[in-house]
Amino acid sequence: MKMQNNNLYPVNITHIKIMMTISLLNKEQLYPNVRGVEEILNGNNDKYDYLDTYMTLVSVKGRKLCSMITNLIRHKYLTYIYDDNSDDMYLKITDFGQSFLDNYLSKHQIKLNKKVRVSRPNIVYIKSK
Repeated sequence: MKMQNNNLYPVNITHIKIMMTISLLNKEQLYPNVRGVEEILNGNNDKYDYLDTYMTLVSVKGRKLCSMITNLIRHKYLTYIYDDNSDDMYLKITDFGQSFLDNYLSKHQIKLNKKVRVSRPNIVYIKSK
């Protein structure tokens, strides 16, 4: 499959991390929904801390992540797969998305640094002068 750069959706590093997460899970026959991808990228589910993309996007949440995944589906990088047991749709990387991801990763080196959340107190006591 020959890919032409002028017809491709402009994918950034955040899209790549989303596709990597879904690809890694799909290789284990696991299919996440949008909430599952968010839990892994934000580091909220310790069950999947072995994944390379675990806790690498702590700032991308909710509506922004959902719109990014929707755009990847629109441009055929991802697709939905239906599960009869849960009666819900889950994410799967397409052959086109996997070949694009493999091609991208062979040409670019990605830093997958785990982000550290800084927790600040909500209420502090400050002694007045």
